[in-house]
Amino acid sequence: MKTNTLTPSLPASISTLAPRIHGLDLARFLAVMGMVYSHLGEELDYEGFSRIFMESRNGLPSALFAVLAGISMSIISASAVRAGGATLAHNRHRLIIRGLILMVLGFILGEAQVSIAVVLLPLGLAMVLLSWAPRARNSTLISLGLTLLLVGPALQVLLPGAFLTSLMGGSYPLLAWLTYVTAGILLHRLLITPQVSTIALSCLLVVGALLTMLGLQARYLLGFIPLDPDSSVQYYTEEVIFESRFLVSEPAFVFLSPEGHSGGLMEQITSLFASLAALALCLLLCRFTWLNRLLYPLRAAGSMSLTVYVLHVLTTAWYFHGLGFTLLNPAADFDDYLQGKAPENDLLVILTVVVAATVAALWKLKFRRGPLEEWVARVIDTATRQDLPARELPDPSPATTPVGDLKPPAENPAEQLDSHGRELQPDIRK
Repeated sequence: MKTNTLTPSLPASISTLAPRIHGLDLARFLAVMGMVYSHLGEELDYEGFSRIFMESRNGLPSALFAVLAGISMSIISASAVRAGGATLAHNRHRLIIRGLILMVLGFILGEAQVSIAVVLLPLGLAMVLLSWAPRARNSTLISLGLTLLLVGPALQVLLPGAFLTSLMGGSYPLLAWLTYVTAGILLHRLLITPQVSTIALSCLLVVGALLTMLGLQARYLLGFIPLDPDSSVQYYTEEVIFESRFLVSEPAFVFLSPEGHSGGLMEQITSLFASLAALALCLLLCRFTWLNRLLYPLRAAGSMSLTVYVLHVLTTAWYFHGLGFTLLNPAADFDDYLQGKAPENDLLVILTVVVAATVAALWKLKFRRGPLEEWVARVIDTATRQDLPARELPDPSPATTPVGDLKPPAENPAEQLDSHGRELQPDIRK
């Protein structure tokens, strides 16, 4: 006998409705640990493969983090998109609240330290702006992604200036992050499905890795391409790229730049292919049961990536400068900041990986979510409750009188009363 299953009008959090996708948790761990290495890892000599390896930590992990955020948005919204109506509106409300929480956390972390450019604020803003996107058709998302891919670099060329630095430039260009989140929504539909075979994932891994290596090689070669003969700078060094990102005299470079965090066209394409390769690799590894079990500690840390990332930012800032140097209470100028910074240390990267994986694995034995993840979920649930009873509020507006009963006020109230204080009647003989 066929049983009809009713879809609730206001579904609970998606984590209560569907099991976790192990490959995505592993990819989240890879993204966070990539950012850990970019902050704490030692510099290597730019020779041979180490050149590619060093460039891979510059912008690619944070871009993967943004792509995974888009995938999470699509997963969270899947049941609501199928239901539509009030359920869909409720889900969008939850996405907006989630994005606002990330923005607040990003702002707090950014004000609490100066060692790390925090990714949470632009990521949260992208989530708010794209809260409608999980319902969009694939064709709409492709058009949106291509438009953002081209418009972001173009605006940096056409509208240079300091007022755009935070929005379209800086460490995390907003339009590039919108591109990555949009790509994540698409990848969830096209890649995170049982229909994608192991052979297909293997092909995507190889193609994505090769194209990523080409893009990273372009970053290295960029340092040996002479500038315009009339330019006072003869090579695109890292300092020149950072200081001249908005130079109008080099529009082609600004538009096509492959440099990490630049928001250039080549940088975005390289980051997208790198994210594709990383996702394909993680999904492949977790298809083997024995390997999936072996990777459980890493997956556990990936399932609480927000907690791991926030703790990493705070502990890394403390390691580099102690507790004195913050944006709210600067202890020195920028030169002293650079001189007083503790050196990078690969042992700290290894220690971070081991501690994060161990603590997360133990935590998940008792709790379903990480500490920050649980707090975010409770805040969202509280902010989007729809079972609150009605509450009577005092009416601030004065009592109204029908228009026909209104009497014009007297210019002198004393003239309207007789000697006994009674109201005078109008003289009808007039």
